[in-house]
Amino acid sequence: MSEAPFELAPAQRRALDELFARATPGQSVVLQANDGNGKTTMLRAAHARMGGIWLDAADLQSNLSSKHPLAVEETFYDLVSRALDDNAVVFIDDVDLLFRMLEHSQSYPRNSLLPLGIKALVARIAATGKTLIASGSMMFESMGASVGSWD
Repeated sequence: MSEAPFELAPAQRRALDELFARATPGQSVVLQANDGNGKTTMLRAAHARMGGIWLDAADLQSNLSSKHPLAVEETFYDLVSRALDDNAVVFIDDVDLLFRMLEHSQSYPRNSLLPLGIKALVARIAATGKTLIASGSMMFESMGASVGSWD
């Protein structure tokens, strides 16, 4: 492994090596750790090595601002789908913030639709040989993504 331009703890370096082993064409990989344990740092190190496009909460918020407030899952799907159109590797940071908001919202009537979009994205990634690497949600795992976790 080439050195990442980030200071990583030994456990993070081992997890990064595991991520590189799992993040092969056609795979969706999720990094899981408790808040504050370096998921973003890990993703940035992987992005520096692998290239691709970086998506985060700011990108989702920017895309949501022009959509209907009840189209959160569609906006997420469209954002990631467009990124997959033009990139072999897509990194999504802070996706757990979106999932937490939808999973715990009693007022958002379409929160059960998000798994449908994720399942479609995971299937598309597998079929097209693209790679998706995200931080933090069991929802991706339930849709067929490979999960690496550390604390």
